[in-house]
Amino acid sequence: MTYKFGDRVIYRVSGETIETLVADNEDVNNIQENRLEILKIERPKYEIVEEKKELLTEQEKEFLKIYMQVFGFKITELEKENNRLFIWDMGSNYVIEIDESVFKNLEEEKSYTLKELGLEEN
Repeated sequence: MTYKFGDRVIYRVSGETIETLVADNEDVNNIQENRLEILKIERPKYEIVEEKKELLTEQEKEFLKIYMQVFGFKITELEKENNRLFIWDMGSNYVIEIDESVFKNLEEEKSYTLKELGLEEN
């Protein structure tokens, strides 16, 4: 049997039932070397409770960096709405039509700063 970290192993030793959690290679070795009477192995299914995902892909970041360079914009905020990007540049705003396949991680009608997008230069 192959044991994985996180497995709950229930075994019997000298008539006593013991439960342990496999936490490292030492636990695996102890179980295998001692030839324990394994009663049950439980392997939990883990669910992702929280995951931080990048708001922009590297290609999207590169697009915005080039856009800022070419047009000389200092973007202060950016918002996505109905396949359009609204870009604020020191009081002015510009609209870019975008394909629905890009900027998918941005929420609709939510403003983002360069820092939130990972574009702020240090």
